[in-house]
Amino acid sequence: MWWKINCILLGSLFAVACESSPPLEKRGYEPDAVSIAYLKSQYPGVPKRIRGEMYIEGRIVANDRWGNFYKTLVVQDETGAIEVKLDAEELFLGGYGYGEMVRINCNGLAVGAYGGNVQLGAVSDDTAYETGYVAMNRIAMTVQVLDGMAEEPVPIPLTLVHLNNPQFDIGRYLNCLVVVSDVQFVDYGEVVSWAEGESGATDRLITDMHGNTLVVRTSALASFAEEPLPAGSGSIKGILGWFNGTPQLKVYDPREVDMNGARF
Repeated sequence: MWWKINCILLGSLFAVACESSPPLEKRGYEPDAVSIAYLKSQYPGVPKRIRGEMYIEGRIVANDRWGNFYKTLVVQDETGAIEVKLDAEELFLGGYGYGEMVRINCNGLAVGAYGGNVQLGAVSDDTAYETGYVAMNRIAMTVQVLDGMAEEPVPIPLTLVHLNNPQFDIGRYLNCLVVVSDVQFVDYGEVVSWAEGESGATDRLITDMHGNTLVVRTSALASFAEEPLPAGSGSIKGILGWFNGTPQLKVYDPREVDMNGARF
């Protein structure tokens, strides 16, 4: 219930795009838990290893079920969300299902960024990446599922007007599950698929009736990569991301794309 209430409250923040956001404080559900926003605030601009007891708790709003997120869980609480990199495939079959509540032991892990988006993972030995994947034999002791607390996540509603407003505090909502309404894909049709090629990812654009746009990024490994893009208008649900100064949306579940209305 708290999840639904908090998401409704978060969603109300989008009523005025220019309104300033309240500070993100350190707090948690247990005495030794901190908010995800606090954890992300510990990133100093270079990779940082977490030393000492520190936990976060949040709900899984994306996993690797549909292939658009690779060896990754996206975990969200009422203050924000973060990608967690784990060196295992089919995490969704290993108990880390969509909507599950998890408790993550951050001790010994590292916060880093990729393309400006803060992530949580293992200390990296690859200079090209600020974080690595938590070893398979350490996943169970790092990410604990809290039994009996699974619940359907509620997306935060937003519009392309917000995302195209330079005063909008997008950093507060990066990696969060959001739903964008009253949009359509710029390109569409039977020959235009979600992604092209056998590797990498493809960027497509959605637009609103005011001409605002947003990148929708899809991995070639996604189970729906070869399906045609929706031809109509409507809403699209996904994880709000960021790469080198550009916001982007990654669909977690293709069934959550509702674009059956007439084009505008």
